Parts: sequence; C-alpha cells; structure tokens
Amino acid sequence: MILIAHRGNTNGVNSADENKPEYIRAAADSGYHVEVDVWFIEGEYLLGHDEPLYKVEESFLENENFWCHAKNLEALEAMVKNKRIHCFWHQSDDFVLTSRGYIWTQPGKPCGTGSICVLPEGSRLAIGEVKPAGICADDFSFLDTLDTGTGEKFDYVEIGSSCFKTMAGATRGLSSVKGISVEPVTEYLEELKSSMKKYASPTRFTAFVNAAIGASTESRDFYFFDWYEFSKNGLSNLGLTGIGSFDRKNVEHEVIKQLGKEYLVHIKSRSIPCLSFEKFANDYNIGEIDILKIDAEGYDGVVIRSMFNQTEVRPKVIIFERLIMKRNYPDDLEDLDKFIKDQDYCVTDYGNAWNSICIRREPGLFKIPCMRIEHLIEETTEGLGSLANKIRKNLKGREKINAADKEAFMKRISRNKLVLE
Repeated sequence: MILIAHRGNTNGVNSADENKPEYIRAAADSGYHVEVDVWFIEGEYLLGHDEPLYKVEESFLENENFWCHAKNLEALEAMVKNKRIHCFWHQSDDFVLTSRGYIWTQPGKPCGTGSICVLPEGSRLAIGEVKPAGICADDFSFLDTLDTGTGEKFDYVEIGSSCFKTMAGATRGLSSVKGISVEPVTEYLEELKSSMKKYASPTRFTAFVNAAIGASTESRDFYFFDWYEFSKNGLSNLGLTGIGSFDRKNVEHEVIKQLGKEYLVHIKSRSIPCLSFEKFANDYNIGEIDILKIDAEGYDGVVIRSMFNQTEVRPKVIIFERLIMKRNYPDDLEDLDKFIKDQDYCVTDYGNAWNSICIRREPGLFKIPCMRIEHLIEETTEGLGSLANKIRKNLKGREKINAADKEAFMKRISRNKLVLE
C-alpha cells in the first residue's frame, strides 16, 4: 500500500511547515510519497495550500513519489504537459482521476482497489477489507490499530530492476501476472515502465518503485554508471546498463573491466531514498512472493537479511547475485549462505556461479512436469551456457545431437544433490 504524506505531514498536522520544499523533501527521504499543493503564476511554480508561498523549479515536481495537487487552472494545464509530473485537480468531487490513473477519493467516501483514500484517520477505515492502492494522511500512527490482513500474493518482486533482463520483461507474454519492480535510478525505471506500457492489461499488475531496499529507511548516496550520457557519444555497452551500488568501488571495477579507467568520469552519484524491507512490505501489502530476484551489486545480503529479520515474508524462490559478494565480501557471502540455509532453504549456484537460487524446503511446493531431454534442450537452452548453446545450434542445423554432449549436459543439470531434492 502506498503511504502519501499529506502536504508532507507524517506525525500530525504541522501548519507552519507543510508544503515547504525542505519539509516535503524530508518526508520523501523518509520513504513516503508526498501530496504537494501546486500553483502556477506568471510562469513560475509555487507551493502552498491557501495561497502560493514557496517558489520551486519544475524539476522539483518531477519526483516519482510526488502527487501534485493543482490549486489553479494554470497549474493543471502546465503540469499535464510534463509526463514526469504526477498531478490531479480536486475540490469537492467524490472521485477524480490522477494523471497516472489512480482514483483520488474525497474523505469519507468509499474506496476501491484503485483508490487513494484521503485523510482516513478519523474514520478508522478498515484497510484490511478495502485494500486500496494507497492512503493520504497527516498521521500514520492510526495504522497500528487496524487489521491490515495477511497481505497480498505477488508472482514476483525484483529488487534492482534496471531496464533489461527483468522479471517484468520476462513475464510480458503472460496474460495474468502480479509483480513489483524496484530500481533506485530513475532513468532506468522510467525506461522499464515505458517498455512495459504496450503489455498493460486489466489482469496484469506491475508496481514500479523508485527506491533502494535496505536495513533501514533513510537517504543514502548511490553510485551508478550514467549509461545515457555515455551513449550520447555514439558509444554503447549494455553490460554497464544498471550498474549501480552504494559502494563506488563496485561500479569502478565493472567500468574498468569493460571499458577502461578513462570512462570512470561517467560514474555519477545521487542521494536516493532507501526503504527498510519492513516498510517496503507494509507499503505494498506484501504477504506472499513466488520469486524474489535481487541484483543489488554486492548488497544482496542486506536485503535478504532485512526481509527475514523484519518480516514474515518467505518467498518460494530467492535468486540473488553472488559474483560481486564473492569478489569483495567473501566472508559475508559464506555467512549469507549459512543464514539462508538456517531459514530452511536449499542454496545452490548455477551457470558460472554468477547467481544463487534458493528454494524453500516444503513438500509439494512445486509440481514439476517431466519432458524429454531433447525438448528441454530445444526450449530452455537460452542462458544455460556454452554447452547448451552448442546443442541448440546442432538442433537448428538439424544435426544429430552428440551422445557425449547430451550426457555432459545431463551431468551439469544433476551434479548438485540439493537441486535434485
């Protein structure tokens, strides 16, 4: 569930500070979305509820987590022209539609699953029964007294989405799927959202979250390779798309390895909101996850530990990147493997030990179909490595599959007893 700080308030009405830019930023840095009152007068944006008070640049309003409430017609006309601004107009209507399709609901009116319930503190709204998309409030302490239910089931949650090789993209052909894509770099997340628009349907739900997930809710400096600036020079290296970390050394290593030291100038830093897994799970009402995929450039262990230590969420499958941890934090990786096994998961690496797949030990967790090895090779070789690709080429060329290749492929699949179990 999305929690929206009304005019920046989170712990009660603060008339002296609400709508001040620094007050708005403080709420956003704490992990909240924020409702902002916006005026547009003589070519300038100003914030304020009853009157325009605080001048801001248009770029200030382009924050992914701001909900910009137009206070005059000129503000609405100006903001709807900028697709990066999430805006709406509301006075006394029961329901209005925001520029991103949410139903902004008048206080005290009924809410649906696509609704933002506004100022529900006094009505003791039964959030667990209504399950709206979000709530906009001055004070969120009332949530502690409500029955929020057991949470919703998600087919996937991916943390560190970038804009390629994503779960959102991998499931684009499915008619019905529910997932969350989390990415701290705004540009990458916007590109992913844009690429997924053509697959939108009433039975597909994808939430896009512009944040990082960690052990606590705070703002932190994040380092990433500015691939967009780099590509303006006619250069291209998709392997660096999505490279980002709280540790600059992790980014430097990849840039030097793939391009050279002279390209370190394309590493940028940015202060980003970081949510604890507990807050993330509460905000999006996460109860169950089939597949949790983590690509946090060395910080995968922080995400996994915070999930187990702070919540009751236990995904069926956890996939995380181990390569950077093995290189930079080998002791932490060893401890992490043991920690996950202690949570009653089996843990193994696959392919070239780039990633780990962890499966919850539970009888009947999956129903596994059986198929002929030729069909398996033909349909699932992509990404299984050089041996599988060699067999795939033979299949395409209608050449006979070498018995030795088939045997080697089967050994590779079955070499780990945990996988067989």
